[in-house]
Amino acid sequence: MDEHPEFNLFDITKNISINLLNHTEMTCQEAAWYLLREPMSKSSTVIDYIPTIWPVERHRIKKTMKELSELEDDSTDIWKENWFDKYEKRPEDLAGISLAQFVAKYYKNNKGDYVLREEPKVIRYRNYDMGTDYNEYRREMVTLHLPFRHEESEILAESRYLQLYEENEALILDRRKEFESKRFVSYFSYHKPILSVLEISDDGKDDDEKVVEIMDGS
Repeated sequence: MDEHPEFNLFDITKNISINLLNHTEMTCQEAAWYLLREPMSKSSTVIDYIPTIWPVERHRIKKTMKELSELEDDSTDIWKENWFDKYEKRPEDLAGISLAQFVAKYYKNNKGDYVLREEPKVIRYRNYDMGTDYNEYRREMVTLHLPFRHEESEILAESRYLQLYEENEALILDRRKEFESKRFVSYFSYHKPILSVLEISDDGKDDDEKVVEIMDGS
């Protein structure tokens, strides 16, 4: 950027991409595939990511210029809906399903109704380590596997996810089996007695510090 201050980051990235493409050898078939804008690979399994980080850390996608032009002048609704927005607005007949189930098993058809997928999607998420981020792990599990209508007031406010996790741990563990390998869930069940020490320990340290000490054998 110092050499070409007249270019912004987008222009520089575009020029680098063009230069790389111009100096890359490819077959006629690859060139035709590229020019037709066809994907270089396809997967039979659809994978979707759920951003289970804190709301303030989540990236949002801005609406298209056409969509923005249709808004009222004083409207602040400039972002496309993410999975959390869609989930919180789900119809009443889906009130009892979790966020993980909603993303993996349902889609909106041409009539605007949510229906079951023939083949569930594979979900990915932040996946906090229960050994080093135990509180974040519990917040993530509550967010994924317990139904809610408003994340801020029902889960995050006053750290309600901590109590929700303790009250629904068996249900959460059972629902995890739908989306994770039995081996991983069994690993958690095996280490649960160790983590239970946190419930009776009162040494002034927070949960995450104590988990690290326990897992390290301190």
